[in-house]
Amino acid sequence: MSVRRQQIRAAARDVRRSYCERVGSNDLNHPLPLDTLVEEIWGLTVVRDVLAAGIQGKVEPEYDVIRVQRDLSPTRQRFVIAHEIGHVCLEGLDAGPFRDTDETLDECAAGADDETAVRSYNRRERREQEANLFALELLVPAEELWQAVQQADWSFESLAARFAVSTDAIRAQLVNVCCLDPLTPSDESTVTR
Repeated sequence: MSVRRQQIRAAARDVRRSYCERVGSNDLNHPLPLDTLVEEIWGLTVVRDVLAAGIQGKVEPEYDVIRVQRDLSPTRQRFVIAHEIGHVCLEGLDAGPFRDTDETLDECAAGADDETAVRSYNRRERREQEANLFALELLVPAEELWQAVQQADWSFESLAARFAVSTDAIRAQLVNVCCLDPLTPSDESTVTR
């Protein structure tokens, strides 16, 4: 697995940990409360709005807002918000604004081990792929998913309901989990605040 993929996973873990510390809880229940998380960590407000044609989500740092298309399904809204959080965390608010469409938002993102595949992306494609991977890891932490599939009674539908994501996101993250090395305490990342 690429070093960058490990950094993205660690960044998502650090965001969850930072949120737990801020709200004074050691136990993070699912589904993760994204609206509260983004406000606690970055001071951003999530607004469900009517956006321009084709736009599903965007970060507007000048207004301290993440906007998401209000007509999307609840699971799609969660993925879009998590994707936008990925941009903020991995790139910083100063790199924005970010605008995402159906073409850039991919709930079926797979973590590529092939470094040449990553190099063939242009910069924007790479940033979008990283935000997609971050979103999957934020919403469906690899370690928790791995533990869940060790239980005899799991199903894609039950896991999707537990994490409030689509079954496509569960399937993609399960593929990612099966191809990942576990994170170790020495894996470090920095959450941009």
